[in-house]
Amino acid sequence: MMVSKRTALVTGASRGIGLAVARRLAAEGFALTLAARRPESLHEAAEELRALGADVTAVPADVSDEAQVEALAGEHLRRHDALDVLALCAGTGSAGVLEDFPVRRWDRQFAVNVRSAFLLVQRLLPALRTAAAAAVAGLSDDHARTATVAGRSDDQAGAAVVAGRRREGP
Repeated sequence: MMVSKRTALVTGASRGIGLAVARRLAAEGFALTLAARRPESLHEAAEELRALGADVTAVPADVSDEAQVEALAGEHLRRHDALDVLALCAGTGSAGVLEDFPVRRWDRQFAVNVRSAFLLVQRLLPALRTAAAAAVAGLSDDHARTATVAGRSDDQAGAAVVAGRRREGP
């Protein structure tokens, strides 16, 4: 298959940072696969970008679920057979007193903010390696850089793990 368009997969694409990234990539002519948990807002975002002339596939997916992450990656590759940009914008957070913080909430935060990024990069790495100039961007809000209040747990740890991982070169 001859690929003529650059392609991007954007998680968390129905609002906020993810939607802003999708808008920018659409403006630059990328064919997009958009993912988000809520189908209604995801399809609204996809329609907005299609109205601007973008080639968009919307894939509702909860990235905390490994099977849905696999399906998302598979759908992108089935449709495009290539990947130039992986924009990891899905994220969740919650705050609470550390000694009372439910483990299930921490597990969900970690699954969305860190584990999903690992799974997507792992699954899509072969496609990224074939791109002329591939990019993986883990985007988060300022929680990755702000100080933690003693005794509190929130999404800073997960955001910092994703934001702090960089690799330069081949």
